[in-house]
Amino acid sequence: MKKPSLALGIYLAHLALLMWFLVEELTLPTIMVGVAVIVLRFVTVKMHRWIPQLVGAGLFAYAGIKYGRFVSPEVGVNILFSVVCLKLWEAKDERDWRMLTLGLFLLWSSGALFIKTPLYLIVAIVGVFSALAALLKITGEEVSVSWRQVMRWVLLSLPVTVLLFLLLPRFQASVWTPPSPPPVGQVGFSEEARPGDVEALTGTGLLAFHATITQTKPAGDLYWRGATLSGHDGWNWAPGPLDQAWVMLERGTPIAGTDLIRQSIIHSKSTNRAFALATGMWLEQNGQHAIAGDGGTWRFSGFQQLRSYVAYSNPNFQAPKLAASENKTYRLGISLRKLPQFQYLKGMNLTETMSAIQSYFQQNGFTYSLTPGRVTSLNAFFERKSGWCAHYASATALLLSAAGHQTRLVSGYLGGKLNPQSGHWTVREDDAHVWIESWDGSNWRQIDPTLWIAPDRSQLSGADFIRRVRKETQFLSPTNLPGWIRDAQMWVEGVNYRFLVWSEELDLEKQRSWARRLNWDLTTLYAAGLWILGAAIGLWWLSEWW
Repeated sequence: MKKPSLALGIYLAHLALLMWFLVEELTLPTIMVGVAVIVLRFVTVKMHRWIPQLVGAGLFAYAGIKYGRFVSPEVGVNILFSVVCLKLWEAKDERDWRMLTLGLFLLWSSGALFIKTPLYLIVAIVGVFSALAALLKITGEEVSVSWRQVMRWVLLSLPVTVLLFLLLPRFQASVWTPPSPPPVGQVGFSEEARPGDVEALTGTGLLAFHATITQTKPAGDLYWRGATLSGHDGWNWAPGPLDQAWVMLERGTPIAGTDLIRQSIIHSKSTNRAFALATGMWLEQNGQHAIAGDGGTWRFSGFQQLRSYVAYSNPNFQAPKLAASENKTYRLGISLRKLPQFQYLKGMNLTETMSAIQSYFQQNGFTYSLTPGRVTSLNAFFERKSGWCAHYASATALLLSAAGHQTRLVSGYLGGKLNPQSGHWTVREDDAHVWIESWDGSNWRQIDPTLWIAPDRSQLSGADFIRRVRKETQFLSPTNLPGWIRDAQMWVEGVNYRFLVWSEELDLEKQRSWARRLNWDLTTLYAAGLWILGAAIGLWWLSEWW
């Protein structure tokens, strides 16, 4: 069958657009296959049909070895994208092109799990229509209807589409698998801080979450707390017994209080960790509430994962006094006897000890680096005198603990970028950060040793700071762009954010509020939707039959 170049170009354009939209979700092997297929089909290279099949078998074997039984939406979209690419590679007869069109439709639909912007919605709709037009062109079928009739059918289907979108039951349970930690060597949030396992760090630019807060704060004051880490092996840190409290979303009355900071957060992917500023108190989602754990953080099971929620924090919260057993737990650490250069710390209060450690770092040539090599112990760090936030947090926490001050690490994010037009913050994985909290006798005191060495970290976003450390220049830096272009970028980001908020708010709780206004329950609301849908389909069928 002769394949018109225009129709083939439409299919190749589909792959290119999907790769551009889903670049954060696709793995390197998947992208390599997509690029290879676009190039080979564009230059019309002929090859045996068994070659795509062999490549496909290799990709499935790679997925099985790398992920095993860990099946997630990201893994699924990679497999589907690879299958569509390989089908386009070998497409020859009418059956191949029909299957390929169906695969593209499924890909555009699957992409909506990850991308919720007006642009993606428009491009996806146009893309589906163009793929159908290309299929008709390739198969050479006679079209017995005009485009005017097609548009009429589309307009008639819009009310049914809106009905399904509004009244389709929202699932309460999460269909996502527990999120995996970032790959070793990449900047990102982790529930552990293991500086001894990594030689260098690289940024990814991946989105973590969007947030709006009720108080105006500079970026350097936004410490998004995610996990506390009180257990360590003398260098690497992990959650200890006091950090492991699980929390549950349940019906109930939230904590009352004043001076609360309200944060509305929407993650790019579902997570079992909630983030909040200052000391987390409680959060709400879908009419349910969860009280923060002892460390002022939330840790959910894989069955209660979150994508959007509202968190409340209290910067003036006074933590209860630690029990004797807890004091003992947090005092576990190294001995000053093994660190003769720090013997003078013994007997100092917390403020004096912090000042002494800060002076030691600043007066002995310590520097910030993303490539310090593998630093496997505290003594090795004192010899290397270089590292990133996890190195300085671990070293400072161990010294404070040795001096008699209960100390823990905190893993989360620092800062973000503010969109002044919509008022929302964008926090990316490059903003991931580790700092410490030490007990001052009445409360946990926040300490960020990284700022002793690299004070500009609090003034820059994580991505900008990484580029400065690496002495890299940003292509088309915002500071080099005209003001109207920067304003246009902010406007587009603001529109995307409002669309995201709108789509996230159409949840189960919103449907429940609609039912209350009609004095119905959810079952009655869903049943009414089914009756209306059935009536609409019946009227449509009668209209076409008549």
